[in-house]
Amino acid sequence: MKIRSLSFADPEEVGWTLDILKLKDRINLFVGASGSGKTRVLNIIFNIGNFAARDMFVGAQWTLHFEHSGIEYTWKYDGVAADEADERKSHVRSEELWIGAPDRVETSLFVRTATEFRCGVKEVPKLAKTSTAIYLLREEEAIKPVHEAFSRIMRRRFWSEDLDTAISLHAIPRPLVRRLDRQADKLHLIRNPSGLNVLLYLVNRYFNSDFTLICDQFKRVFPFVDDIRIRTAAEALNMPLGTDIPVVLIKERGINKPIALSDVSSGMQKVLLIVTDVITTPTTMLYMIDEYENSLGVNAIDFLPPFLAECGGTRQFIMTTHHPLLINAIPVADWFIFHRKGLNIRVTPGEMVEARYGRSKQQRFTQLINDPLYTEGVE
Repeated sequence: MKIRSLSFADPEEVGWTLDILKLKDRINLFVGASGSGKTRVLNIIFNIGNFAARDMFVGAQWTLHFEHSGIEYTWKYDGVAADEADERKSHVRSEELWIGAPDRVETSLFVRTATEFRCGVKEVPKLAKTSTAIYLLREEEAIKPVHEAFSRIMRRRFWSEDLDTAISLHAIPRPLVRRLDRQADKLHLIRNPSGLNVLLYLVNRYFNSDFTLICDQFKRVFPFVDDIRIRTAAEALNMPLGTDIPVVLIKERGINKPIALSDVSSGMQKVLLIVTDVITTPTTMLYMIDEYENSLGVNAIDFLPPFLAECGGTRQFIMTTHHPLLINAIPVADWFIFHRKGLNIRVTPGEMVEARYGRSKQQRFTQLINDPLYTEGVE
């Protein structure tokens, strides 16, 4: 899944609009003043993906141009949200999906209006008005890969309770183990998301070469780490938690007793989470990272650009940051500078300002925060 472009509006709800955003194939770094709309756009992308992949409703309008498995698609959508007086008013007003770019229709996959609903040339009976046609028609041969594409969007937030949730203890999901016993396919891991302790247990058991790579990458960032081990909670924590709850332990050099993942620094937790995500997810994944650098040391920030270059493959990455180390490390051409006027979010591609930025990496952040596009980031 790769997003080529997105325009968005929710005129009947809060009133947010996003001018057309054209993304790059690999690295997309969202920069801008606090409140300029970076995280909101990540939320918009993630919510659109959830709407398409699951049975839920979003009231908004968008045109999304994306690519999956070498095929370009455009999805144009218009949904009306309910008002407080009558939730039944929520409905999809119109919807189209075609192969091709926004200005080029190669093959129409479905058209849905108030008076008709066609899948290709076939009439479709009236179906739920609060579900997207991508979800409703997900078993149709032409729509299956599109529905699959929207299940390939992953977002990591590193604030609020999200990190605590990611490293919390969970029992091994036995139905998932049975599926992996039958077929050791990493797609099973993303279709059945688990906490990091369970995920690393499964990777170690079924994809040991990936587990070794995760350990090697983690130890590059933290050279004082000797090993990553998986034990049961009963064994590792000496607590009556049963034998089906795995715990990740970090063995540091010179310390006899390994440390449980929950007890190491948040920087180590974040790095291990990102490394595990990237190494275990399919190369068709769109991966979004929202301000992971908060409270991190330099080594835990510096690792990301070279790690993505080495292990990111063909995945598309979208990141938000305010940190000078990350901003300086990523080429200006991969920046997207956010500016908000009221409820309208505008984005300037780094390619448009690249010529006026110096070649020195160390100067990029200073130039950015003195750029009018940044200093006037929220009006």
